[in-house]
Amino acid sequence: MQHLVEEMNFHKAMCVRWLDVAASESTHTRDWMPVEVGEMFVWLALTMLMAHLSRPRTYTSPAKLCLHPHHIRNTWNRTHTAPATHETTTTLHLEQIEPHPQKRIPHFVLQSSGESGIGRACCQVLAREGAQVVVTDINLQAAKHTLTLLPGGRQHVPVAMDVRDRSSVEDAMKSAQDQCGAPPSLLVNCAGVLTFAPILETDDDTWQKNIDVNLTGMFLVTQAFATSLLENGKDSKGAIVNIASIGGKIGGTNMSGYTASKGGVISLTKTCAAELASKAIRVNCVLPGVIDTAMLAILSEETRVHFKHLIPLGRFGYPEEVAEVVAFLLSERSSYMVGACVEVTGGSAM
Repeated sequence: MQHLVEEMNFHKAMCVRWLDVAASESTHTRDWMPVEVGEMFVWLALTMLMAHLSRPRTYTSPAKLCLHPHHIRNTWNRTHTAPATHETTTTLHLEQIEPHPQKRIPHFVLQSSGESGIGRACCQVLAREGAQVVVTDINLQAAKHTLTLLPGGRQHVPVAMDVRDRSSVEDAMKSAQDQCGAPPSLLVNCAGVLTFAPILETDDDTWQKNIDVNLTGMFLVTQAFATSLLENGKDSKGAIVNIASIGGKIGGTNMSGYTASKGGVISLTKTCAAELASKAIRVNCVLPGVIDTAMLAILSEETRVHFKHLIPLGRFGYPEEVAEVVAFLLSERSSYMVGACVEVTGGSAM
C-alpha cells in the first residue's frame, strides 16, 4: 500500500505540472475550476487503484470496488492463478453498477458501430448511465440485436449506416433526428477494421479498406454530427469520443494500414478539438491497447501469449474497461478535457 501511495503522489505531481503547462496553451477562454482538477485526480487515483487490485494474487475471492466517491459499486469476479502464470480472468457485471444521479448522461448518443466488442460495451454503459442511444451499424439486424441487450428498452433506436458513404451517413443522421425529435448531442466514433499483412505484401484494397473505415468514416460521421448539432441552435453543447488505438501512437509490425489510419484518428481528434471547442463541442479520443474482442480471433495462440507478456497487467483488456473511459469523457465530469488522448492499455507501451 505504501508503494501505491508513493506512486499516486508522483503521478499527482506530474498532473500538476501538466496542468500548469496546458493552461498556458489552452484554447478555452477560462481557467481551470478546482472541481475539474479534483475530478482528474480522483479519476487518476481510482484508475491506479483498479490496476493495483487487478494484479494477480494467490487466492480466489470476489472483490467489490468503489469506482468513485458516490459509492457506485462494481463487482469483479476474479479467478486468480499462480503468480508465475500472470493470468487473470475478469468478468464485469454491468447490471450491478447503479448510476448516481450526478453521474448520469441524460443525452442522446449516436454510437457509430455498436454491433460488437467495444462498440457494444459503450452502448451498454451509456444506456446504463441514462443516455438514449442510437445504435448504428452497416448491418441493421446487428444493431437491433444490440438494442435487446440495453437497459431502457424502446427508447433506444437502431439505424443502418455505412461510415464509408457520405450519403449513408447523412441519411442515418436524419433518420436518428426524425425518430428521436432532436439531433444527437454526444457521439462515439467506434467503427473500425483490423488487417494484418507485412508492408511489402499489403495490396491497395487492404490499405484503402483501413483508411476508408477507420479514418474517412470517422471524418464523415464527425462532420455530419457537428453540422446537425450546430444547426439545432447556437447554445447546443456536445461531446465526441473517437476510438483510436495505441498502435496509432507507437506503430506496429504487419499492420501498416491499421496503425496509419489510427494515427490519423489521433491527429483528426486534435484538429477537430481545436476547431470545435469554441462552438461548445468537446472532442477527445481513447487509445485502447490489446482488447479481448472478436478482432483478436485471427491471432494464433502463440501470438496471444506473446502479446500478454508485453502487458504489465499480464492480460488483455475488456471492452467494458474502455467503455467506462468513454462514458467519463462524454460526461460533464470531463468538462475541461479537450483534445486528450487517453491510453487504456494495461500499462503496455508506456
